[in-house]
Amino acid sequence: MFGTAPDAQGWVGLLLLGVIQMGLAYVLLVKGLRYVPALEASLILLIEPVLNPVWVLLTLGERPGLLAAVGGFIILGSVTMRAVMPYLKERRDTVTR
Repeated sequence: MFGTAPDAQGWVGLLLLGVIQMGLAYVLLVKGLRYVPALEASLILLIEPVLNPVWVLLTLGERPGLLAAVGGFIILGSVTMRAVMPYLKERRDTVTR
């Protein structure tokens, strides 16, 4: 019904994806969460699903829909503002002194 089962090379690939790509990434994520505020961490985590359609567009040529693009721009704008705002506030405080 679903085709054939993976061969030995396929199982090794699946194991590597599960252990390294997913497992190691989440271990590093959990360790890194200790050093950043919750809002910043959640915004950074939202970048992954935003960039997935970009990678598909670049590799396969499949274009994301309008709502996906708008949502992606909202998330990227939020992450950018979160990263830039402290610098702008510091600069404003320095100028007003």
